[in-house]
Amino acid sequence: PHFLYNTLNNIDALIWLDQEKASAAVTNLSELMRYFTYSAKQEHVALGEEIEHLEKLVELQRLRMPNKEALSFAVDIDDPKQEIAPLLLLPLMENSFKHCGDLNESGAIRMELSLQEGVLEYRCNNNRKTQEEIAAMPKQKHGVGLSVLRRRLDLLYDGKYSLLTESSGNRFVTFLQVDL
Repeated sequence: PHFLYNTLNNIDALIWLDQEKASAAVTNLSELMRYFTYSAKQEHVALGEEIEHLEKLVELQRLRMPNKEALSFAVDIDDPKQEIAPLLLLPLMENSFKHCGDLNESGAIRMELSLQEGVLEYRCNNNRKTQEEIAAMPKQKHGVGLSVLRRRLDLLYDGKYSLLTESSGNRFVTFLQVDL
């Protein structure tokens, strides 16, 4: 729901600034919501299709970022027809957007996705909120998204994946490798 609320607020602000971009954002959001609704019912989707929708998510998140250099998403796949469980990368991407600190910093969020010979690798490196920003946030459960993702990976790719997270200085790094 946070993604939806934030996106709607961003589009609302954009309506007054750039109606064409606002219209494109509404179309992206509509396509994403449709994809979220219907792909979640499938066991597998083509990775190329999943990436297409992840790119729409990235474009919607760019609306929040005043600096174009703040967010990058690089993709290098050798087989777009390779199948993957739908929405598998979504919690990792959402976490990077949710927990990112300075959205104006160049390289605030750097994501890379690759598939080579059936091995999927996703890396994300994002800056983190300061301790003051974290303390000011409403109290909520932390780590629910990652624990649900780990459980899902256990069920779908038992013994065929590695998920690592590391906090270093003001950066947070996530690495997921899955043998599809």
